[in-house]
Amino acid sequence: MPLNPPLTHLTDKDGIRRELARCANGEAGFLYWLENYVSIRDPQSPGGVCRFQMWPCHIEACTALSTSRRIVTLKARQIGMSWLFGAARPVWLPIFHFNKL
Repeated sequence: MPLNPPLTHLTDKDGIRRELARCANGEAGFLYWLENYVSIRDPQSPGGVCRFQMWPCHIEACTALSTSRRIVTLKARQIGMSWLFGAARPVWLPIFHFNKL
């Protein structure tokens, strides 16, 4: 899948508004944003960048993030959990939700 800048495929303002509303729609919006607009560094990929690939453990972790205040998880290396907890969620919250730091 080619990595295009976000929202460049939309030509009208209503389309952009709908897409932004879809990304801001609670936990489903977070998953949608991850699957469609988030890229990560990967030295083995062409250009050194690839889309974040959702695995079942990521979906389960995202659900836990929205329903629990504290999460304890046993995780392996190189599965994207540190990136998910430490980068993706903290970036998504203030972009799509007012007064979230």
